[in-house]
Amino acid sequence: GSTNKIKKFNTHGGGTSAPHMLVVRGDGTLWTWGANGYGDLGLGNTTYYSSPKQVGVLTTWSALSVGDAQTMASTKLQ
Repeated sequence: GSTNKIKKFNTHGGGTSAPHMLVVRGDGTLWTWGANGYGDLGLGNTTYYSSPKQVGVLTTWSALSVGDAQTMASTKLQ
């Protein structure tokens, strides 16, 4: 179904490759994986994940940004 489709995908575009990724699926949920040495993934730990893990339960994510040591996601205003 549509809940498995990627709705938005963004990695840092500043010439360096981000060591982690963010994805918003078609159902609006936020998923992340990769390096997490500083808690970059927003999962409350510093564990490396090789496969996507859901971040929270919100379904209103609208913008994503990923860099070498930062991750940002914002939600739509309701």
